[in-house]
Amino acid sequence: MAQLIGLGIENFRIFKDATEFDFAPLTLLTGANNSGKSSLIKALLLLADNADKNNVGDLDFSGFLSEIHNLATFDLALNNENIEQNNKITFELFYEIFRVNNSISNSYNLVFIR
Repeated sequence: MAQLIGLGIENFRIFKDATEFDFAPLTLLTGANNSGKSSLIKALLLLADNADKNNVGDLDFSGFLSEIHNLATFDLALNNENIEQNNKITFELFYEIFRVNNSISNSYNLVFIR
C-alpha cells in the first residue's frame, strides 16, 4: 500500500516558487488568508481526480471532482506572477510504499506544460 507523505508545488495558483508540504496520518492546515490552504487542497483534488482516471500524464480539469476544485482550465491554475515559468506547473509527489517487512520512500515528479 502506498501513502502520500508530501507534495511539492510550483507555479500553481499562489505557489510561485517551489513549496513542499509534509503530510502525516492527520494533517491540519492553518494559516493566514491567501497563504495557500485552498490552493493545496485544490492541487490534491486535481491530482486525485486525474489519478482516478489513470491519467497523471495530462491534467484534465473536467473530471468528477472538478465541481469541487473549480479550476476550469490550465490557465486559471497557473500562478500569474511567475513570468519565466508561465506555461508550466510542477508537482512532486512524495510517497512511501509499505510492505510486510519494510517500506520504501520515493518521489515522482510531474511537469505539465500548456
